[in-house]
Parts: sequence; structure tokens; C-alpha cells
Amino acid sequence: MKLVKKLIALAVFAVVLLVVGVAVAIYFINDIVKAGVEKGGTFALGAKTTLASADIGVLSGSLALNGLEIENPGGFKGDRFFTMGNASAQVSIPTLRKDVVEIPAFSLTTLRVSLEKSGDKKNYQVILDNIQKVSGSSGESPKEPAEGSGKKFVLKDLDIRDVQVTLDLVPEAGEVLKFTVPIDRIHMTDIGSDRPLPLGELAGVIVRAILATAVERGQGIFPGDVLGDLQGKLAALGNLDQLGIKVVSEIAPEALNKATQAAQQELGKAAGQVQQQAEKAVQDATKGVDDALKGVKDLIPGRR
Repeated sequence: MKLVKKLIALAVFAVVLLVVGVAVAIYFINDIVKAGVEKGGTFALGAKTTLASADIGVLSGSLALNGLEIENPGGFKGDRFFTMGNASAQVSIPTLRKDVVEIPAFSLTTLRVSLEKSGDKKNYQVILDNIQKVSGSSGESPKEPAEGSGKKFVLKDLDIRDVQVTLDLVPEAGEVLKFTVPIDRIHMTDIGSDRPLPLGELAGVIVRAILATAVERGQGIFPGDVLGDLQGKLAALGNLDQLGIKVVSEIAPEALNKATQAAQQELGKAAGQVQQQAEKAVQDATKGVDDALKGVKDLIPGRR
């Protein structure tokens, strides 16, 4: 009888240890994923990246990421270059122990990208220049984080929904003008199939796909000089299809029409500002001439 009680006690103790062990493992797995996303994003984009939370369901095989934010490079008006509401995927927990992790399907929702251009300063140039250095598209070998390459990923299917790319433009006239390209969906396949990607480089691929779609869909919305500039910088990084990645995008016609109308209003506002400044300059110049003539007349005897 005593032996049976001891065996039961040992069994209960083993179960408790197992439960505690699983709880500790879950806690650390979540922390490891969160730290990996933050370090990888910061390294790849050259801008501080933070993640509110990561949640791996050990029993369900689910992965959820919430509240991703990428800060704006220093010297720009806005606080954030990129924000994401949440991301989710189904993963096999044992694959997380492998050097190359395969994720069959991954979805991202509610993405907001803020571009800024003021004179020669462009926040997207800072981001894309850093992506170029990290990815090796400049002709050099791909850079790895100082702490090591870590795990690499293959995403068979990536679905991105509800994207808005907004441009804050500060023209010579002064007041900030805003242009927004709405994107319903970006669907990407075979990411990392040809060459598995570190987490940071994966973040760079997603940013490139979003900006390339904004350029493609932004005709008539973004000013032509900005579109040309973005096209040139993205071209320097190479096409994503060279990596075996396929990208398809969708935008609702009504959303596109609204965005185009809003862009025309902004451009009209800019034209009005330029006209006002020109008129003021003419008025100031005319007043200056009048004042100068009056001064000359006052110097002539008998003309007081």
C-alpha cells in the first residue's frame, strides 16, 4: 500500500514538473520570438523595431505577433515609419528547433507605412539604403547581425491585408501635403524558397513588396518625382522575382478613385499656396519700388 502511495505521489510530482516545464518553455519561447523580431527588424531596416507581444500556442501550433512598430529614422517629423496591427500563422513547434523554419501560411493585417520627403531628405531612402546593405543587393555579401545569423525562414504563402502607404510631402510652399495609396491585399509566395532568409532580411522583403506595390498603384496619387525616385531606389535592390518570390496586389476601384481625388485636391492646395506666395512676392516687390521712389522724391528740392 505504501508503495502504491509513493508511486502515485511520484506520478503527481512528475505531472506538476511537466506542467511547470511547459509553462516556463512557453514563456521563454514567446520572449525569444519577440526579441528575434525586434533585433532582426532593427538590424535589417536601420530603425528601432519593437513588438508588443508574441504568443506561441504550443498545443494549437499557432503563432501570433501583435503591435509591431518601426520608428522613423532620426531627423524626420513622424514618430513611426511602419506599424502593424497583428500577424498570425500556423507552425509546427518542433520545426522551431531547426536552423531553417518552414511556415506554410502567414498573414499580416492593418499595416501603415509613412513616407516623408522634405527637400533632399527622405526617410524611405534611409530605410532602403540599409536594406540594400543587409541583403547584399549592392554587390556585397549579405550582412548578418553581430550576434550571428540565427534561424532562417521559408514562407510558402504570405497574405497581407489592409495596407495604407502615406506620403508627407513638404514642398517649397511650406505646408505639409498628404497623399495616401490604399492597398486591399498583397499576396506573396515562395519567400525564401531559393535562399532561406534571416528574420531581418525577411522584414526587408516585406517592406520592399509594399513600397513596390505603392509605386505600381500610386500613379495619379503620388507626385511623379516621388514615384520616379522610389522606382529608382527599388530597382537598385533588384526585382523580388529574382529571389523566386511572386507578388500579386489588389486595390478596390472605389478606394483608388477616392485616393486619386484626394491627391488632386492636395495638388490644387499646393498650387494655391504657390500662387499666394507669388502674389505676395509681387506685392512686396511693388511696395519696395514705391518706397524707393518715394525716398528719391523726398530728396528732390520742392517735392516735399
